[in-house]
Amino acid sequence: MRSLGSIVLVIFFGSHATASGLSEPEIISPLVGFSTTCDVTYTASEVEYQRAYNHFKIAVGQTKIIAENSAKNMVFSHMLAKKQTCNSNARAVTDDTGNAISDGLGGIVLNLP
Repeated sequence: MRSLGSIVLVIFFGSHATASGLSEPEIISPLVGFSTTCDVTYTASEVEYQRAYNHFKIAVGQTKIIAENSAKNMVFSHMLAKKQTCNSNARAVTDDTGNAISDGLGGIVLNLP
């Protein structure tokens, strides 16, 4: 009887203890930015392309031709991210073929350091 009472107490108070840490999620509106024009022209370097190619060839395991195309897509996506933010450190979030992910608001999803 004593162990049954302990089990009931653990279940009863345990469920309240875990539930008490939960709170309603905060809903925030998406960050909407106005498209600004950059006066700076960004160009891709061979190092950026080689880094993207190595990522797709070695880490992802794509064939040579597919890795080359994915690397070109990734470098182009990063150029779009730099132009969208006027920030040379901006990077685009890309899919498995190097294409930028759309944010649904006319831009692309960014990865800012």
